[in-house]
Amino acid sequence: MTATAVNHFTILTDDLPTTLEFYAEFLGLEPGPRPAFTFPGAWLYAKNSNAPILHIVAGRERSRLVPGVIDHMAF
Repeated sequence: MTATAVNHFTILTDDLPTTLEFYAEFLGLEPGPRPAFTFPGAWLYAKNSNAPILHIVAGRERSRLVPGVIDHMAF
């Protein structure tokens, strides 16, 4: 199988509001539609895009997080 595109990246956080502020300020990403999962989080979109490029999974314990790590990438 050959990858033809990147769909999204997923990161984990223990502080959703601060994470949203960071990605809005530095990359211009904006929250948008997200399925009603049983855990907190957000999907972020580039301006004028209808596909989320960053998924944020929130509510994780700080002790379980590793700074700078991407949880997963979807191709």
